[in-house]
Amino acid sequence: MAIYYKGLYNAANFPYVHTVVAQDVADGYVTIDFQLEDRDIAWNVMILDSNNIYYDMAGAVITSPDDGQIRIANGGAFALIAGFKIHILGMSYDSTAVYAS
Repeated sequence: MAIYYKGLYNAANFPYVHTVVAQDVADGYVTIDFQLEDRDIAWNVMILDSNNIYYDMAGAVITSPDDGQIRIANGGAFALIAGFKIHILGMSYDSTAVYAS
């Protein structure tokens, strides 16, 4: 089970780039935890292949298993591939400063 813990960029925007590793591929998903509680987050996700070309995410299963977390999982024709980069931008309406340790 791969969960990656990330700090915050600022109080309302949470950018992160994750390079898919073999363990993510074996698990069939990757979970990124921005360590936020009680915040509604809108997630934007884009995946680039090893040549930095957009990878079709049709069928990807994108969920939020807990506050401040996003999970991208295999589904349909979509599968995680080692070396691909997942670009995530989480946005919140709440501008209260929260900093992860």
